[in-house]
Amino acid sequence: MKKVIVTGINGLIGQYITEPLKDLGFEVYGIGTKYIKTNKFNYIKIDINNISKLRKIFNQIEPQYLIHLAWDIEDLNSNNHFKLLSSSISMLDCFKECGGKKAVYIGTCFEYKYKRIPLKENDKLNPTTIYAKCKNYLREISELYCDKNNIDFCWARIFYTYGKNENNKRLFPQIINGLKNNQKVSINHSHLKRDYMFAGDVAAYDATTHLLETGSKRIAFIGGPNHLDMVKRRKHGYLQALKDARIPIDRVLVVCDKIDFDVARNATIKLLTSENRPDAILAFNDIITYAAFDAIKSLGLRIPDDVAIIGFTDGDSAAFVTPKLSVIMDQAGEQGSKACELLMRQIKGDTKIYREVVPMILKMRESSEKNK
Repeated sequence: MKKVIVTGINGLIGQYITEPLKDLGFEVYGIGTKYIKTNKFNYIKIDINNISKLRKIFNQIEPQYLIHLAWDIEDLNSNNHFKLLSSSISMLDCFKECGGKKAVYIGTCFEYKYKRIPLKENDKLNPTTIYAKCKNYLREISELYCDKNNIDFCWARIFYTYGKNENNKRLFPQIINGLKNNQKVSINHSHLKRDYMFAGDVAAYDATTHLLETGSKRIAFIGGPNHLDMVKRRKHGYLQALKDARIPIDRVLVVCDKIDFDVARNATIKLLTSENRPDAILAFNDIITYAAFDAIKSLGLRIPDDVAIIGFTDGDSAAFVTPKLSVIMDQAGEQGSKACELLMRQIKGDTKIYREVVPMILKMRESSEKNK
């Protein structure tokens, strides 16, 4: 199994990272400074500034992957940032010595020069605090070190986040606690604009639930690359439906690879010729859907009696193949229309915040209706 070390696993972001990593087949080793008891992952209490102990842990675990989240940001100009800069560089050396392959380090939006308009990744950097400067130096040195030592390195800059156990002085806890205590909530920057437009995780959830309700027991998800947001959303909906139905998650049934007809076809054949094959497939898009469709038929299996299937997007062919294909319609045209409408309002000076939800529609045809 793939092993990953996650520093700062008790933090604002780290607390949410275990389940997605486990769903992707990782054995998770979390590092933190608090005393906690958990059976969700392997927990190690350690101060990452203690390099000798840190090196021993890396040598014992021999992780192929590293996610470095840990950083104390209570005081943006504390001397502690220099210690964390040094230990973070040493951590890469520990990782390299035990054969590490891929590392993700976390940066900050404070590395950028402040602007009142949306930032781009390649915008000018202008770190001013000790915290931001140490982060920026860490990025430069880490990129150089990893390039020299053949480690895949990713620097992910985190912007404003919120979540459970957040500092009570920050925006969301202040609003929530104020409302709970019937107090007036004052927000200084009340004219910040944000647009939100999404279809959500609901569609994949509904499709998986439909397959369960029509007699399927072992449902596979065949998706595209894990780094695509749409893949993550649809996979999340699929996994959540299984959890809610109290169906154990078999990670063998979750296949995320290149969006390619032959790759998807081969993945489907591998699943269907395994000892405990799936009896239903949720396919990420039309390429994967028709690849799976072709693979099922090539093996002499019947759709939907032996293997049910649901795809995304309602292309012209969906209603004409045999049997007719059940699909989730993403209403791309409606999404485009709504987006254009919002843009035109903004151009005309409308500063209101709009939340537009374009629902996906599950269109049931013959390919998902099993004979119970």
